[in-house]
Amino acid sequence: MREKVLIVEDEQILLHSIAEYLTGEGYNVVPESSPIRALIRIEQENYDLILLDWMMPELTGIELLKKLRKFSEVPVIFLTARGDEVEKLLGLELGADDYITKPFSYRELVTRMRVIFRRTKPSTEPGSATVVYGELILYVDQHQAILAGNKLNLTQTEFKILSLLVQKPGRVWSRAQLVESVLGAEYLGYERSIDTHIFNLRKKCKEIQPNFQSLRTVFGVGYTWEDRV
Repeated sequence: MREKVLIVEDEQILLHSIAEYLTGEGYNVVPESSPIRALIRIEQENYDLILLDWMMPELTGIELLKKLRKFSEVPVIFLTARGDEVEKLLGLELGADDYITKPFSYRELVTRMRVIFRRTKPSTEPGSATVVYGELILYVDQHQAILAGNKLNLTQTEFKILSLLVQKPGRVWSRAQLVESVLGAEYLGYERSIDTHIFNLRKKCKEIQPNFQSLRTVFGVGYTWEDRV
């Protein structure tokens, strides 16, 4: 089945150029120039990925993402002309899965999309469907996490990090190891993005368990899931 991709971009020439290229690559592409109409589409239809422009009239990409994350965890790649690292990390903190800076090659865009699709495909490994660790339950095939009976609304990247840490409790992972294992070797050099994902993971866990401490920072090294069970 072809992946369904929504492109939200107000620049018409770029919108249709990306749509034409991705259609040629075999994707089911839906182009949309209005962020308001895009939000309505997302509420009514299912997508495998959203390509989201940062700066748009009516509603910025950041504002749309905030609204989107209230009801959906669909993967999002930001298309941004901004080169500021702080602003890129802001997008990740608010729930984006990746970003690509304009101007970009369409081949690079497709590569980043494929990385996300590989991450979000259900696992087919024997015995990988469920992982139980204390009050945390991971349904690996469905990319769902339950903590103390409550669903954790995680992005696909956050779930991958959590799953990796939980299945090897006590092991300390460096940022580079997490990037390579979760995102792929092509993302080495983006180690700081891991800090943002870890911050979001902790925040979401503490919203359910205020005394949550299992996800621990090993200063100067990386992160570990502490063996408290």
